[in-house]
Amino acid sequence: MTEKKRIYWIDITKAICIFAVIIGHQGFDSAGFVYSFHLTVFFILAGYTSKVKELNGNLLKQWFNQLMKPYFLTCFAVLSMELINLIVISKQASIASVTSLIATDLKRFFFASGGIMQFGSIDMGRFIGAIWFLPAMFFARIIFQLIINKVADKRIQIIIAVGVAAIAVMLSNVAWLPFSLLPGMFAVPFILSGYYAKEYGLFEKMKPLHYIGCGAIFIVGCLTPYAQRLYMVNVYAMDYFLTPVFALAGSVAIIGISMLLEKIPTKAFRFFGENSLIVLCIHLVEMNTGKAYYQKVIALLNLPNTKLVSLLLELIVVILLSVVIVWIKRRLEKKAVVAVAEGKRDLTIDIMRAFLIVLMLVCHVATSQIFHRIVYSFHMIAFVFVSGYFYKFGLPIKVQLKKCLKSLGYYGIFAVFYLFVSSKTLPEILKTLVGGISYTNKLFTSFSSVGPIYFILMLFAVRLLYLLVDYFFKGYKRDVAVLIIALVGILLGKTGYWLFWSFDCAMFCLVFFHMATYFRKYNLLNKLCEMPYLYFIFSLCWFMFVHQGSMDLATRRYENIGILIIGSISAFILVYQLCSYIMRHWPSFITKAIASIGSSTVYILIFHTLFSAKVSAFASNVLGLSQTHIFHLGASTFIQVAVGTAVFCVVQYIGNKIKATKKST
Repeated sequence: MTEKKRIYWIDITKAICIFAVIIGHQGFDSAGFVYSFHLTVFFILAGYTSKVKELNGNLLKQWFNQLMKPYFLTCFAVLSMELINLIVISKQASIASVTSLIATDLKRFFFASGGIMQFGSIDMGRFIGAIWFLPAMFFARIIFQLIINKVADKRIQIIIAVGVAAIAVMLSNVAWLPFSLLPGMFAVPFILSGYYAKEYGLFEKMKPLHYIGCGAIFIVGCLTPYAQRLYMVNVYAMDYFLTPVFALAGSVAIIGISMLLEKIPTKAFRFFGENSLIVLCIHLVEMNTGKAYYQKVIALLNLPNTKLVSLLLELIVVILLSVVIVWIKRRLEKKAVVAVAEGKRDLTIDIMRAFLIVLMLVCHVATSQIFHRIVYSFHMIAFVFVSGYFYKFGLPIKVQLKKCLKSLGYYGIFAVFYLFVSSKTLPEILKTLVGGISYTNKLFTSFSSVGPIYFILMLFAVRLLYLLVDYFFKGYKRDVAVLIIALVGILLGKTGYWLFWSFDCAMFCLVFFHMATYFRKYNLLNKLCEMPYLYFIFSLCWFMFVHQGSMDLATRRYENIGILIIGSISAFILVYQLCSYIMRHWPSFITKAIASIGSSTVYILIFHTLFSAKVSAFASNVLGLSQTHIFHLGASTFIQVAVGTAVFCVVQYIGNKIKATKKST
């Protein structure tokens, strides 16, 4: 709403309720009544400000940006603070403990559950906390909009809304769903009640005596357990008839108080009401990660260690940070408008390559098992997919072969350096280089692994295979040929017949290369970036794959092939959307720096294969860092990325100079 159209009593109501949320989370025995109205009011106001709209992609995108972007940013803030707490306060800085925390947080961020930790056989260990409200609101809005769009009879609307809430209650006792979908379903009747209140002008028509009456009803409810036991986060009510009635009465009473406060200067309330979402997100971060700091402040200032003192400290932190964040947000929005006006070159793929190569370096050490499964579910396949995305049909076969063979030049550079740095005999070196094997099983067991650089040879094999398929087959025949070759590659990998240059692995990867060409043909990546709400589908596919299958190209571990393909592609899409967001919203100097790393991936891979052991020894012996310490991983990763990027920049500079000289002559 613009400044002229803002309804200030709504802002005041939101301010009262968001601070009631903070008070309720402090755990006062006498403050349980706030749970019956503090979030109920937000759902009622969502209905009050709603209109009948066409439920299309643009509307879903708008809601997703409003609700889920703050959710993801809050999750990132929580993860960052928890890493700091783990390393600085808990003194648990091992690679295993840090990567385990990251993986655990990613899991609970995905489920977005505010109060339930068990999803079938999966135990999250922790729930996300207060921002379960954001995805719940997203789904509640969708269901509400479907009801008012498709059903004209208001009595049927009410029946459907109550029925949806009843289904949520029943399902909550059987199976808890991700994304706080059940709380969202449970909230639909409250949204509908707010919509009716607006349609009939109830709040404006009500007189002070009516609001007082609602307050009296609420007080009566508070004297019993019924008004203090509405936990929307768990889809629980002390009584599924009386408790919602008391909740509605309390909500209306709060709205009446807000209308009264609207007549007097209340700029502070208006500010915090207008920015209640920011207040909620800040509260979630400080509530999840700030307890240890509050205890230190209490001890330092010799304050009483009571819930009231903790509440005051939380309010001070939330208020100060809210003011700062709002100021920063407004500054960034102005800069974003300028950046959009000026235009930016799309660096998404390069940013993604940078992300992938860093993950590869990180996962070549002993990380936690779940973190390893998450990364290996997509990171190497993503490189194959990117390569296929830029494949061009219709070029002459000689041009295609020349481009394909050009990639072998990087392996030649590696081979030259490998001759000098390897401690093996010359015949062994040549044997290793010719074989280009990642690992062996039943075949070529006398050959040594060439190391991570095998991926360059495997990717060359993928390109060569696809070039041949494209030359001999067209249309659906190409699709069939790719599937047959991929099936043969899977069988070779599973039976242990692993080939030179990981050719069997390349046969399997051909299906991802081929799928990428369709993505390019139909511009699917850009279209999917315009549909961020599909996150809920793609993330579910990815999570299912991580928990029910696994993948490691080097060791040919392909489990649950169907889930593997769907899950890894879903992961690629989500990571691409993340990198696209970074490209569009981060400052240009940062995105360009990240993109330069992405452009240097081959050089980083070569340096990593040749010198990772020496870099690790340098971090241990010179920097004095334990090999199991997260700082050791950070230092060795930074060195490898920095050297590889520097080499790339030097090569680019020399190449540009040579081209300029040729043009001038």
